Amino acid sequence: LDAAEQSVEQADTADPPPVKGRVEFRDVHFSYNPAQPLIEGLSVVAEPGQTIAIVGPTGAGKTTLVNLIMRFYDLDSGSITLDGRDISSFPRRELRSKIGMVLQDTWLFGGTIMDNLRYGNPHATDEQVHEAARVTYVDRFVHSLPLGYDTVINDEGDNISAGEKQLITIARAFLADPSILILDEATSSVDTRTEVLIQEAMNALRSNRTSFVIAHRLSTIRGADVILVMEDGRICEQGDHDELLAERGAYFRLYNAQFSGQTIAIVGPTGAGKTTLVNLLMRFYDLDGGTIRLDGRDIASFPREELRSEFGMVLQDTWLFGGTIRDNLAYGNPDATEDQILEAARVTYVDRFVHHLPDGYDTLINEEGDNISAGERQLMTIARAFLADPAI
Repeated sequence: LDAAEQSVEQADTADPPPVKGRVEFRDVHFSYNPAQPLIEGLSVVAEPGQTIAIVGPTGAGKTTLVNLIMRFYDLDSGSITLDGRDISSFPRRELRSKIGMVLQDTWLFGGTIMDNLRYGNPHATDEQVHEAARVTYVDRFVHSLPLGYDTVINDEGDNISAGEKQLITIARAFLADPSILILDEATSSVDTRTEVLIQEAMNALRSNRTSFVIAHRLSTIRGADVILVMEDGRICEQGDHDELLAERGAYFRLYNAQFSGQTIAIVGPTGAGKTTLVNLLMRFYDLDGGTIRLDGRDIASFPREELRSEFGMVLQDTWLFGGTIRDNLAYGNPDATEDQILEAARVTYVDRFVHHLPDGYDTLINEEGDNISAGERQLMTIARAFLADPAI
């Protein structure tokens, strides 16, 4: 109730011209509280059809940027133009009719799936609704429902899954056919298969439209034309994915924080190429085409010894040499102290069987390594990799 009234504006344009989708921020300043500046001196251009990804920590100003495009708030100073026209001169209804939004929080109402889809364009024909549903993968789950598009969604919207609700909102935006898109990507509540469908649907929706994407998972915006990295309401970096990784700045830190520590599983039948993939990472072979990058740097530019020092390997075939258990463990890091060797053995459960051996860590492993079990040999190779402390 204490909020300031919206400024009075003129009536909608009788026959507004088509929008190409060029959006420009010029020296934009904005704050919710005059005592706490949020966005200061922001300037950026989105050309028609480009995808602009906005990344940054919580509170950096990503959502505020989108709210300003929609004129949910007016600027303190500067301007935002659409096709060269200041958006403050547009009637709000006219401006917002040119923009489609897909947000984290899906909003559906009690009614059929068809009704919810047609909300994007009340004048759409059934054929247009079905086409939007097909392009955005809604039809995949609708065909499995007994009543199809006549299935009633209850008021809470909890009789369909979170992923299905998200797909419906994407289809609704597709049907509206906006010139500009605002996508707030959030797929953490859906399964992996549905997440892939949502990303494919969003890609279809973005085609030939100027799009602003608030990115939560950096893997989804690698192909963006421009990535804006925001910190404390300002753009601290901008460029494409490869350029920003090469700068090794804020985006590089965000990217590594999100992807460091991931486990990638490679599965498939014998001969599918699983081991080949690993051999390529280690540069046992060079590529015929394309690149593999480590922290943004092409692995072909690493000296092989330097590259391989970043990797630890535990293979099916365990390899030990004639010597003591201590010697074999220390092979992972010849400079390791006794305490570091013992800690690696403890963490990887080597110490459990070593303590039962009369000579403990001084137990000699013969040349064939067959005086300890296969499982014990495997644990030792894991401990050796642990001691090496590789990045990968």
